[in-house]
Amino acid sequence: MKNLLTVFILLFFALSSQAQFDINPKDILDKLFGPIESDRPGKALSASTSGIMTIQLQTGFNYEYKNVDKIYRHQYYQAPTNLRLGLTKKWELNSSFTFAKENSMDTVLNYAYSGFKSPEIGIRYAFLKGSGWKPFMALQSNLSFLSHKGDYYQQKYGSSFYLISSNQFDAVSINLNGGIRFKGDSNKKPEFPWVINLGFNMGDKWNAFIEGFGEFTTQRHAFDAGFAFRPIPDLQFDVSGGWLNGFSSSPHYFIDAGISYKFSFLKMIINKKTSEMMQNFKL
Repeated sequence: MKNLLTVFILLFFALSSQAQFDINPKDILDKLFGPIESDRPGKALSASTSGIMTIQLQTGFNYEYKNVDKIYRHQYYQAPTNLRLGLTKKWELNSSFTFAKENSMDTVLNYAYSGFKSPEIGIRYAFLKGSGWKPFMALQSNLSFLSHKGDYYQQKYGSSFYLISSNQFDAVSINLNGGIRFKGDSNKKPEFPWVINLGFNMGDKWNAFIEGFGEFTTQRHAFDAGFAFRPIPDLQFDVSGGWLNGFSSSPHYFIDAGISYKFSFLKMIINKKTSEMMQNFKL
């Protein structure tokens, strides 16, 4: 309620002095609500929710290629999509679903698979607000559903839990993710994924990152890097790519491109009220 009152007070003074100083109330709203914070690009999850009364869509296209000893080749295409529903600054509901298609080839056989993977629903709780070396921190938990049909059927319910940490400075951010994942297949042993991400602020519209990620149980290690561009505060485009085979000389890489968009119901309501106030001032 305090934040909402502050918004209206600032907008009132902006409207009162708009003719003299040419202040745009929309710019004030953009500053107060901040730009979009997406989990894209990269593997690291954000330590914040999408915002109060918001819907955020994150989607893209991913191509992966693997070649082992010049005999076995694997091509993998997927379109991952995340939908985030911000309830408050601390709580968020989210879901994810992915359409995938893959081809596996060797000297004798050629296999092809396609379909939707088991969808996930999740919840994120941003329990600590940081500054500088004091980290922002959040917890993310997910549940994936069992399915008995299709090429990507899942035998059991799956789940995952992540601890998310982010230290944010003027030009650099340090983002850490660690968790435990139960995939819902015949393997009862959990996986322990990790991400270490360095983000670089390159102005109001550009960001870049490099990161390492992997999984402790299988000793898979990889790295990637990429860029993000925000033409407006609530819209982001991104591109990234990486090497998925650790330090092996066998080609195993991916490229990824996507888009994120945030819609704020609270911002829409305030914007509407602002327009009505402007009309009254003109009268």
